[in-house]
Amino acid sequence: QHVRILIRNKLDEPTSIHWHGLHMKNTTYSDGVPTLTQCPIQKGKNFIHDFYANEKPGTHWYHSHYKSQRVDGLYGYIIIKEDKENDENYDVDLIDNNCMYCAHISDWYHCRAGVLLNYYHYCYVTTRLTPEPVPHSILFNGIGGANEVNGDNCNNRAVNGSVETNYVYNFERGKKYRLRILNAGTLALYYFSIDHHMLQVIEVEGTRVNSTDQFKHLPINVGQRYSVIATTNNITTNNFWMRFQTSLDCLRLDTTSVDQIKLLVKEIKAIVRYDKSEGRPNTTPWTKENEILHCMDLNYTLLLPANGSLKAPKLEINQKTNKSKTCHESTGCEEFAFEISMTTINATTNPNNNYATFGSISLGSSFGSFSGETFGYTENTLHYSMEYQEQFEQYGSSIYPDPALNIIILDKTSDIIDVIITCSDTIAHSFHLHGHSFWVMEYSYNCSVYNNCQGSRNIVTLTFDHPIARDTITVPRDGGESSFSSGNIGVWAFHCHIEWHLGVGMLAQFVEHPSNFSSLRKASNETKLIDKACNP
Repeated sequence: QHVRILIRNKLDEPTSIHWHGLHMKNTTYSDGVPTLTQCPIQKGKNFIHDFYANEKPGTHWYHSHYKSQRVDGLYGYIIIKEDKENDENYDVDLIDNNCMYCAHISDWYHCRAGVLLNYYHYCYVTTRLTPEPVPHSILFNGIGGANEVNGDNCNNRAVNGSVETNYVYNFERGKKYRLRILNAGTLALYYFSIDHHMLQVIEVEGTRVNSTDQFKHLPINVGQRYSVIATTNNITTNNFWMRFQTSLDCLRLDTTSVDQIKLLVKEIKAIVRYDKSEGRPNTTPWTKENEILHCMDLNYTLLLPANGSLKAPKLEINQKTNKSKTCHESTGCEEFAFEISMTTINATTNPNNNYATFGSISLGSSFGSFSGETFGYTENTLHYSMEYQEQFEQYGSSIYPDPALNIIILDKTSDIIDVIITCSDTIAHSFHLHGHSFWVMEYSYNCSVYNNCQGSRNIVTLTFDHPIARDTITVPRDGGESSFSSGNIGVWAFHCHIEWHLGVGMLAQFVEHPSNFSSLRKASNETKLIDKACNP
């Protein structure tokens, strides 16, 4: 389906809109990332996004990619429907194209996000990692409460003009409902559950799943989406609590102030109602008191991609070196294996940069804090690559003016790219790749964190015979591995989706097949508009 969306910027600052989960095949100029694929849309200006819906349907979302605007509420769902309306897995999904059974979690800071980002950027705790700003409240489908904030010049206000209440889902006995779940938050992973209900996952970010396993609760990190079917054997109770519970394991509680921890909302609830005359539920959660909700994705061994899903590569082990490589039946084995380290820069080395950032890449290039200031409002990587295409063919990546752009060149069609992320930080990170779904090939974590060590090895590594494809992954301490096929011409961001980390530079960009960028310019009907956006 051909999609054209006009953005009119009536804000008092620039903006941009990214379509999270949509691959933008051959339309990278509509991906919506300022300084990478376009210039920011200036106030009072317009921009037309022109693209085709994904070849595979699913639950996706849009949000601002300009500075920290998303934190202040600029986001929403974009759902690509299946070709056939009926699905044997469920009875109810969209109603007149309205997502009555969507469930999204987000957060609400009582200060403007720009103020908090500046504080995070420039303030530090001596020789210790700066804690990320803690949400003052969390919202369930836009509904939530308001906690007191002392100082910081923050104003208390009602959420969307109303006092706290609970969102209500009306269910009927005997019917199966497709719940589309999204974490649109800024910082934390949440556990989704419905009291006395088991959850069956049928979709992960556009990948349909065949799995007979059912779960009591579902971890969902920033930017991630799932579709689930909820069922219960309890036929005597008519009202149940639906819950999002905060994973404290994702937060730097050791360096976060006591006052900020007091503000932290540990749970928010909605109501599942089988009888509209019933009052509030009195059901109890699946989680036990003081149970640790780990900051990790759902066990990938329990998620099997359905027939017809993106064909996955295989891990092959070299018996002599005991090292693995990724191979695909149609494109061969991996062409590149990038090992990206996340490090921390603390006050002892640089007192103005005390936060998590990229460390290094195994091919010898240095990674640091991404600098969006290099191109500013009047240039971007895509446009620059087009303008200097002839020089690129001669000089390669050295044409780019600043190594802090963190550019990785992929110049062959349909290579298999291994990305091995090593996290030496004390918390997990949510990573998103634009323009692709990637296969989760291996998942590693430090067993000491989760008290499941066996033998002498500290690192537990899970490998998957049937890897799931998704676009956003939780990288726990000591990291994980994913792979993708580089067949999509354009500039694609790869970044942490914790907004505070992205805001201080935890971003790299894959520049795929720059020698073919001229075809993008010829294919785009919006060339003049793109150029105009960079010359306000």
